[in-house]
Amino acid sequence: LQVGTVSWDSAAASVGAAQRAIAEQWRAYLATTLTPRERKLVAETAVAMQRADAATAALQGIIARRDTAALAAFTARTLYPAIDPVSTHLAALVDLQLDVARDVYAATEMAYARAAAATLAVTGSAMLLALALGVGFARRIAGTVRRVAARVEQLRAPEITGLGRAAAAGA
Repeated sequence: LQVGTVSWDSAAASVGAAQRAIAEQWRAYLATTLTPRERKLVAETAVAMQRADAATAALQGIIARRDTAALAAFTARTLYPAIDPVSTHLAALVDLQLDVARDVYAATEMAYARAAAATLAVTGSAMLLALALGVGFARRIAGTVRRVAARVEQLRAPEITGLGRAAAAGA
């Protein structure tokens, strides 16, 4: 507008579209779960946004009147003092979101490490138990096989001995 690159009508449409987008995004953000620190920053940001909304309403009036002199004065004196506090608060909210994301990531990593350690401990314990049971079963089976083999040998011994005597008697 200052240098004639944007028409008054385009400027009015752009300001209206920006207001709608900001309101929609802000409502969506407020619908999320906020931490206590976020709620405090949101309250401070809302106050700054009210001041910026008042400045935006003044800008819309200037645009509607197509008042170049008022636009120049608004840009020089009102625009940045109105929007800078909002920008500062939004930057603080972004920084807080990054901090919260880092905290969540760290907590998730810790939970994963605990789960991995627990899985390793349970798996190791299960393997040791399986080994102990396997050794126990193997010993029982080996003992049973040895007893059966010994019994078979006992049962076969008289036959072999008897055959041996019969062969010797017949010879």
